Amino acid sequence: MNSGVIYLAESDKELPEIREQVTLPDNHDYENLLEAVEVERNVELDSYSQNAQQGTIAAERVIETDDTRINEDSISEYTIEEKTVVSTDFLHFPGKFFAVSSSSGNFAIDVVNQHTGASIANSKVNIEGFIEQKLDQQIDIDPWKIGFYGKHGSIENGVVHGDSVLKDEDIGDVLDIADKNQIGLDYEYSGEQIRMFASESGYIEVYQPNDFTSSQFCEYVDNEILPVLKRE
Repeated sequence: MNSGVIYLAESDKELPEIREQVTLPDNHDYENLLEAVEVERNVELDSYSQNAQQGTIAAERVIETDDTRINEDSISEYTIEEKTVVSTDFLHFPGKFFAVSSSSGNFAIDVVNQHTGASIANSKVNIEGFIEQKLDQQIDIDPWKIGFYGKHGSIENGVVHGDSVLKDEDIGDVLDIADKNQIGLDYEYSGEQIRMFASESGYIEVYQPNDFTSSQFCEYVDNEILPVLKRE
């Protein structure tokens, strides 16, 4: 994985593989739902004395659909319950962070917290803090995308794409003072040029290099994102 929504891992416990039944209240058509965690491989981390875990989390969920039927003497509407399965890939660096492939995988937080003994916390990225971190490190950054909000003149919110957008003559001053909720940067990290994206909601993606591995992503998030990742 070289992308995902990042959450704080508040315990250093590794995730066990589990298959758990969740009992539903009596007013449902089904008695229980199945939830599962499957660890597919351990990710070796060269700079650490521990491994990360990569795998899949899946959970059955009940969805309700409305149905209309024609009977002998009437037309009736019914609500039907059906089981569906949601799933997500995950990357877990015990004691550091837990990542799911997209925001639709946030159900995995409840599965992990309820069944594994690990503790995962909702988090968000301080985008302003991330920019300040780079400037304090005297790293030359080239923002290619910035999302912002908060009314400034006639501008309330938006997303700007381009080269060196913070230095743009037309909108650079607005971006400088606006509250930022996402950013795309090109900069040098660990001796190589990277292109990355971060959102306040916790989604992180490394676009370049193309061959960025799960191990490298773990180290990148630990070094670059965790210092500005805050518990909600």
